[in-house]
Amino acid sequence: ICFACALPCVIVPCSIVRLFSMRREGTCSGGELPGLYLALRKFFETFMIHQTLQSTLNSQLQELYSVEAHLGKELKHYVQGVTSAEIKSQLLKACQEAEQHAQVLFAQLLKRNINPHEGKSRLIDALLKTGGKVIQSRGDDAVIDAELLCGLRTIELVEQSCYENALTIAEALGEVEVVKVLETHLREEGQRERSWTVLLEDMVDSIVAAASRTKHGPTASAEGVQP
Repeated sequence: ICFACALPCVIVPCSIVRLFSMRREGTCSGGELPGLYLALRKFFETFMIHQTLQSTLNSQLQELYSVEAHLGKELKHYVQGVTSAEIKSQLLKACQEAEQHAQVLFAQLLKRNINPHEGKSRLIDALLKTGGKVIQSRGDDAVIDAELLCGLRTIELVEQSCYENALTIAEALGEVEVVKVLETHLREEGQRERSWTVLLEDMVDSIVAAASRTKHGPTASAEGVQP
């Protein structure tokens, strides 16, 4: 039984009994009843806020579990669609990381007596579907890979925001174990996002350099020909 849930069941009856005893015995002054009432009211307000935050944190953890489990499955479909060996390698690492995160979050949900279920985050699912369309599109391989990296980086940024929200609530509630888990995952998500950013910057620089050579190459050759 949750201590926070059981506490009101003890305090409230005892307080009510005390109120009636004081009134019956005539030992209750005019100022004591309002004071005790206000104390009970404050206790209930604090208790309800705590319960609301607990419920919100549970929802956040469930959402994060769903996102990680979904990413662990869907990112594997990207591997065959990219041409860059480095992106393929990073995608495989991202899949493994998402699966590990999902396992840890699954265990945390069980500890909180919550039955984990795999759902879909609408935003993440939309971003994954967009990435799938990018892979299936035709055009320059490097440009397609760069566009896919933009989507992957956006997914990581969304994930980080979800972790930051959950972490803020967990810290306020003093959930030490949950805080450690969320901090670890958030740090790893940040590292993943930075790796996508570095790959994207390098690829865009390569695309721009190649386009510049294509644009100026014929002109340079023509200038070198004497009439």
